[in-house]
Amino acid sequence: MRLPTPTEIGRLKRLLDGEQLPSSQLNTVFFEELLNEGYLMIVPKGKNRSAVIARDKDYLAKHISQKWQIKDIDEYVSFREGPSPTRIEVQNVLGDTKALSVVSYQGFLVTAYDEIDYHLHGQTGHLPLIDGSMLHIFDFDALSIPEDVVVVYVENFTPFRYITRYRHLFDRQYRYMFVSRYGTSSAINEWLKSIPNKYIHFGDFDLDGIKIYQKFYGELGANRASFLIPDDVEKRIRTKGNPHLYYAQENRNERFVLKDKRLYNLVSTITECHAGYEQEGYAL
Repeated sequence: MRLPTPTEIGRLKRLLDGEQLPSSQLNTVFFEELLNEGYLMIVPKGKNRSAVIARDKDYLAKHISQKWQIKDIDEYVSFREGPSPTRIEVQNVLGDTKALSVVSYQGFLVTAYDEIDYHLHGQTGHLPLIDGSMLHIFDFDALSIPEDVVVVYVENFTPFRYITRYRHLFDRQYRYMFVSRYGTSSAINEWLKSIPNKYIHFGDFDLDGIKIYQKFYGELGANRASFLIPDDVEKRIRTKGNPHLYYAQENRNERFVLKDKRLYNLVSTITECHAGYEQEGYAL
């Protein structure tokens, strides 16, 4: 059973305080379950707009206490927003050391070549860092950035480390924050769903890379998510493409289904040429 994140519990507290929140802020599985179970109610607010309120605040508070053992929501907010909890702290707040996994290494890496102010636990930090360094965001639930900054997930670590070598691929009229994942962590996905920023996927130009992107596409939608497609990528696949990228993935992509039709020409070129092209090829 997944406990609510600090962002979710903060919004839940506002609902318990009697606030109305835009439906767009409550589009996670956690809130969908509360809606389906009748603890929350949607209120129309005009054309294509709606808000969510607590149907019965006392009833909702009782449900939170019984299901998640959260008896004091203010204490829980402080608990989740503080440093990574010890087993003793988990026991004191939740009464069960197994209720919350104590993770020693979580979050994601961040870098940028544009000047960006970010906010974490009420404090302001600045990007870019000095060359050769990157920022580890551990408490990603508490991270916020300006809404005009575009978040770019860089699929492979080497391009992420040397992202300035790929600067020519990105439109100069926008500012970009580049993120890199730890293993199979879902931290980037969870954080992206909690913010309104645009998202670009910068990965290998093969079916595996597109499958990774389509998970983000399914979570964020076409208005926010896009796949970086350089103007000459189809020519590069035809003239310099790597057949190994295609044949090594052939079995697991046998039932590949394209969801984002904007990638139709790219996928057609990959399947026609039986080749892919690695993102590292675009380094200057």
